[in-house]
Amino acid sequence: MAQATLIRVLDEIMTLEPEELRQVQRVVGEQLVSSTSTDPDERVLQAMLRAGLISEIKHPDRAPNPPRALMRIQGKPLSETIIEERR
Repeated sequence: MAQATLIRVLDEIMTLEPEELRQVQRVVGEQLVSSTSTDPDERVLQAMLRAGLISEIKHPDRAPNPPRALMRIQGKPLSETIIEERR
């Protein structure tokens, strides 16, 4: 796509109403997902989308969670403190 066309399309998108933006999002999502996907689940979802049974396909965020750092505490173990406070 030519850069000028892309800029024109992006400018037009900025003028759309929320419902029109959702329609654009759905169409772009359909274009991004290949209809020749080898994943059977994806093919079923695409067929449901085309049939109008669902309005969009939501894909989970597959980004890995960052590792959590352990915190050191002073004194007795936290689990003992919690048990004592519940009594």
